[in-house]
Amino acid sequence: MKNFDQTLTQAYDLFSQKDFSHALEKISEAEEKMISGYKSEEKDNYTKGIVSIENFRGFVYLGLNETDKAKNCFEKSLMLNPNSSQACAGLGEILFLNHQDEEAKLMFEWAIDINPLNHFAVAGLTKINKQLGLQKN
Repeated sequence: MKNFDQTLTQAYDLFSQKDFSHALEKISEAEEKMISGYKSEEKDNYTKGIVSIENFRGFVYLGLNETDKAKNCFEKSLMLNPNSSQACAGLGEILFLNHQDEEAKLMFEWAIDINPLNHFAVAGLTKINKQLGLQKN
């Protein structure tokens, strides 16, 4: 799994540099390494890994403004783990971008209910509340 971790770290570095297309390549490479190292007795860890990869891939697609691909990633993540705060936050951002503010608000709230420390979701909810005129001064 060391190679997997190193490759995923490279993908995060590329993402932080906004080199999204190369980050996607590294994500796919990391996913292949994870799949090739899969052992049936580690099914829970494997599912968690796939959920994390799909969420990360979704945020990279958001960086590329490919919202349909991002949405597919977040939906796949939620199907595998209905308690994925990151997937909820990602879908909230897509709904926000599509001017579906009420629906986005619900997704960000759901993400925060699952994980109150999800900073992306907290920022998204703040943004939506401001947009809806619900922000307290």
